[in-house]
Amino acid sequence: MKKRNLKPEQGNELNIDQLSKHLWESANILRGPVDAADFKTYIFPLLF
Repeated sequence: MKKRNLKPEQGNELNIDQLSKHLWESANILRGPVDAADFKTYIFPLLF
């Protein structure tokens, strides 16, 4: 797994778009190779 520098460069701020991309990528890494049909089994109880 390749490491990423999640800290913004000195003097730059992390904007909402960058944060959203990092969170989405993190969720995909944590989810791993789960079929979409199986994934909803985990998500629906969290939503309702």
